[in-house]
Amino acid sequence: MNKEYSIFEALLIEAEYAQNMKAQTLLHQVFGKAEMAFKLGAITSSQFLKLNTETLDFLYSNCQ
Repeated sequence: MNKEYSIFEALLIEAEYAQNMKAQTLLHQVFGKAEMAFKLGAITSSQFLKLNTETLDFLYSNCQ
């Protein structure tokens, strides 16, 4: 399994869990992890944008 893929998939699973729980703090934490992974080169820019949609965009559109 590709290392980038497994990190990305783990973050997507965390994001989905946080969405289902509507847990604002968890959504922010997943975004922070995604941002760090991107800065370290562990995920691509398109993967980071997908995680941004799954976390912050979801947070601001569904948890208000």
